[in-house]
Amino acid sequence: MTRTSNYVMTVDLVNGKANDEVLNLVRMLVRLENKYTGSKKYVKLHGRGPRRGIASYRATLPLPLAKTADVYVYERN
Repeated sequence: MTRTSNYVMTVDLVNGKANDEVLNLVRMLVRLENKYTGSKKYVKLHGRGPRRGIASYRATLPLPLAKTADVYVYERN
């Protein structure tokens, strides 16, 4: 399986929150790029981890249930 070009990295979650300096750096860079170039990019986390038998969470998990999260940077249209 290949990842989309929007994929940046995977971060560990603790209680549904990422405590990662690199993630904060990515968010800051996106904010600066939006400010100075007029682009409309945003950072989105997709929860990953065991499904615990819940079939409705096929593609992504809610962040409070996830062990890790994939970080993506998207452009708004």
